[in-house]
Amino acid sequence: MALQSENLRGILLMVASMASFTFADLFLKLSTESLPTGEVMMAFGIGCAIGLFLKLFRRGERVWNRTFFEPSLVLYNFGEVVATVGIFVALAYAPLSLVSMIMQTLPLVLTLFAFLFLKESIGVHRISAVAVGFVGVLMIIRPGMDDFNLYSLIAVFGVLGMSMRDIGSRLTRKSISTILLSFYSSLLVTLTGVGMLYGTEGLLWPNSQTWLYLFGMIVLGGVGLVLLTTATRIGELSVISPFRYTRIFFASAVGVMILGETIDFMTYFGGALIVVAGIYVWIRERRLHTGKPLPQNV
Repeated sequence: MALQSENLRGILLMVASMASFTFADLFLKLSTESLPTGEVMMAFGIGCAIGLFLKLFRRGERVWNRTFFEPSLVLYNFGEVVATVGIFVALAYAPLSLVSMIMQTLPLVLTLFAFLFLKESIGVHRISAVAVGFVGVLMIIRPGMDDFNLYSLIAVFGVLGMSMRDIGSRLTRKSISTILLSFYSSLLVTLTGVGMLYGTEGLLWPNSQTWLYLFGMIVLGGVGLVLLTTATRIGELSVISPFRYTRIFFASAVGVMILGETIDFMTYFGGALIVVAGIYVWIRERRLHTGKPLPQNV
């Protein structure tokens, strides 16, 4: 009963974290209506860096050392910058619901990257699931068709960056704390945001409403991360992980009800393919790691 209770709490926290991330994305999108995307990205990086620095200071951890230049950290930080630029630009110019669906391909891309770069063994079933997921992506972004949105393709590059970041994290020595990793990437995100202002009208002073949007983006992003971390600590990953996909539901609801977005059948169907493929990969990996019998070519 105790385990079931913890799993239920973990599920509720996971769902709450997905809702929090969705509203953080909403505030990000609203902020870019009156500010350059680079400035919003810079504000996000500064907000995260300050919070992480205070945490490092409290723990007495050194902020700077030579580990920053280790290849795995270079990959991690490069991936984080690519991911942030891709997702921020996509959210600024593409429908929120569409970007959220594309972001859910991360487990599929990670499976492919683990096979290509970490030489992890995957069988025909998971390869097929990855292929189905990518068919879903093509149905959403529709390259070559009249309603093709270039910024949805940029969201795909954002997901590739997230995958590089996660592979870099897996290769990084365990002695390097997650907080230090995140602090480094926050600094680079801030500098990248400054760089994105080159050739634009420069920094703009936010009005009172935009300040609230920026504050909401940073706070709800942090709250979502805390909820997600807590959920993964108290609940079994095999139970709570599929509830990450509730983010698609929240993003669709927010997109339609608040932003006035329209979602056609092909987009819904593509999103459904991504979710089904992702859950199938999760089921195969769960059986593999729990020692349950699997046929060959998993």
